[in-house]
Amino acid sequence: MVSTLAQALDIAERFPAHQVGVTVDTYHIWWDDRAPAQIARAGAQGRIHTFQLADWTTPLPEGVLNG
Repeated sequence: MVSTLAQALDIAERFPAHQVGVTVDTYHIWWDDRAPAQIARAGAQGRIHTFQLADWTTPLPEGVLNG
């Protein structure tokens, strides 16, 4: 299981950056206090292939958390 950006980068580093990169999804990594450093690491290596800003909206639609 890959739970952190650091873990994803550790795997991606086995391959050329133009072939294997990462998606930085701010909604899924906000809790990781190492995320800013890992985003910098990914950028320095040219591994950020996509960057997803959190698209959380409020109020939540009814049933969204159960779907």
